[in-house]
Amino acid sequence: MATVPTFVESATGVTTFRGLGATSLLILVGVAIDTAKQIQTYVISQRYEGMVKQ
Repeated sequence: MATVPTFVESATGVTTFRGLGATSLLILVGVAIDTAKQIQTYVISQRYEGMVKQ
């Protein structure tokens, strides 16, 4: 996990990833998963409301 920014930097040539450590990657992945779950919950609730209205 800690070597991912180094591999991405060497593969792409972009040095922006130098400040990203393992902890920040874990935080970013956690936020992305939480956001996906919230979107999924919203879509399911919209489907449920559509079924109730009919």
